[in-house]
Amino acid sequence: MLVDLVDANRAQPSLLDAPESQVQRKHNDQLMATLDALNHKMGSGTVTFAEPDIERQSR
Repeated sequence: MLVDLVDANRAQPSLLDAPESQVQRKHNDQLMATLDALNHKMGSGTVTFAEPDIERQSR
């Protein structure tokens, strides 16, 4: 379920945000834009995040 979705440009930054976390946020934004562009060009769901195969690990 998706909850607490906020426009990235309107999100309230934490008072504890360090410059490193701001750099990491910019990097994450660029990564997500790249994933979105690839999925738009190649088809929805072409590029996704990796997840472990729980069923295979439990065997």
